[in-house]
Order: sequence, then C-alpha cells, then structure tokens
Amino acid sequence: MASNQTPNQPTTRDLLNQFAANQREAAAQKPTIDKEEAERLINERARELQAQHPWPPLVFTALALFGSLAANLYLGWIASGTYRRYRDVCDELHEAQASMT
Repeated sequence: MASNQTPNQPTTRDLLNQFAANQREAAAQKPTIDKEEAERLINERARELQAQHPWPPLVFTALALFGSLAANLYLGWIASGTYRRYRDVCDELHEAQASMT
C-alpha cells in the first residue's frame, strides 16, 4: 500500500470496479419503449426541429443564389456578344480604311 493512502481509502481499481458495476446496473434498469411510442417520440422531435429551423429563408436564399448565377451568366453572354460585334465592326473599319488607300 502506498504511504499516502489510509487503510479505508479505496484504490483506483476499486473505484473503477464500482463505476463499472454502477453502469451495468443502470443499463439493466433502463426502461424500454414499444415501437409506437418510439415513432411518436421521433415524429414529435422532428416537428420540434422543423419548427426550430424554418425552411422559407433557406429556400429563398437558395433561389436568390441561383437567380444571381443565372443573371451573371446572361450578362456574360451579352457582354461576349457585344465584344464580338465590336471586333467585327473594327475589322470592317480596318478593311474600309485599307480599301480607301
């Protein structure tokens, strides 16, 4: 026995054994519920979670994101067409200048 322990003080092993025994006893005493009660509890918790996390802001944000992406693609398409037409006009201008000289 270590010098700092009194004869009545439990050892670490005794404490661990006591803890394990308490856990086994608690597990044996856990109440069981039937399937209908479990489903009712699950459905009740699902309704609570749904109430805590409202979907409309998420859906609105997702729609806004996809709308923004679509608008940016459209503007890119418009800009690319405008740039292509600008290059065509510049090419025609250079051809016209070349034919004048």
